[in-house]
Amino acid sequence: MAKTKYYVVWVGREPGIYPNWAECAEQVNGFSGAKYKAFETEAQAKEAFGLGWEQFIGKSTPLSLPPEVIADSIEVVAGGMNHDGLLAFAGCDKNLPGCAMAMARLNVPSVLVYGGSILPGVSESGSDIDIVSIFEAVGQYQAGQIDERAVHKIECEACPGAGACGSRRWLGASVPMPANSR
Repeated sequence: MAKTKYYVVWVGREPGIYPNWAECAEQVNGFSGAKYKAFETEAQAKEAFGLGWEQFIGKSTPLSLPPEVIADSIEVVAGGMNHDGLLAFAGCDKNLPGCAMAMARLNVPSVLVYGGSILPGVSESGSDIDIVSIFEAVGQYQAGQIDERAVHKIECEACPGAGACGSRRWLGASVPMPANSR
């Protein structure tokens, strides 16, 4: 028997939570820039719908960890092992404040290193493209404006190397410019 999934449509003909793919597809197929994702439980879908698509599109986990959980995890390991100091590498809107919170709680000598934002890729026309360009390409594909090959090319070029937070969305922490800016 097929496992039940719940589909969240953030951007589509009618945003909402749908109990099956057929109803979700009616809302997103052919809709330019549609944003949607499947979740295992109705509770996860409801939480995701309330938080917005930015928290979920392009993420590998159904729900991302809040900074408090990251801070708790670091604090348990570093405090439990009685470390004399802490060196943390961070690079996104969740783990950067999480690391900073843990450092403040532990009250040991600490260094927080910002890993840097991923550099944008370069399109055939020479303009910068990033993770947002991939989201837009998927919407264009669903609207029939580009083919699968064009989407794949954008996916391969948009994120050319290491780094984090390619959409440049920060919550609770900021730096003057990316550490690896051009």
